[in-house]
Amino acid sequence: MSNITVIVQHSGHWNETTNYTAFKVVGLLVAPNCDYAKLLGMICNELQLKTESTSVIIEYQAKDGYPPFKIVDDLHVMFYLELKKREPELTKYPL
Repeated sequence: MSNITVIVQHSGHWNETTNYTAFKVVGLLVAPNCDYAKLLGMICNELQLKTESTSVIIEYQAKDGYPPFKIVDDLHVMFYLELKKREPELTKYPL
């Protein structure tokens, strides 16, 4: 199966209407069998973060104004990747 395109928005903040704003963006190609550790490693590598000295929170929003979903383990990664596979729009569900 082919890789899944994932947009990562970072260095921004959640505003009062629960939307992530003032961010920078990068793109990743994620394998469909990716686990939490690999995803975290890819994000940290792309953003040049050291996992041992940085706390990374991985979240995405299902729709505007909706509270963000957190990704904290392999099951959450599997759910997120399944969601991304079903959505053809590249910018839908950014991390």
